[in-house]
Amino acid sequence: MESHLLILRGEEGRAEYVENMASYEKRLRAIGHDEESILNLMTKKIILNYGTN
Repeated sequence: MESHLLILRGEEGRAEYVENMASYEKRLRAIGHDEESILNLMTKKIILNYGTN
């Protein structure tokens, strides 16, 4: 199985990024993560999904 990650650019990409990260943060809070672990997990997600640029 092969998957492809489509990263949108410009305003559409920025809006999708903000929506995805807000949703992820909300899920982390709902399952009881503290602020430090939320920050660590969000940082890892950004690096894995969006790179370091």
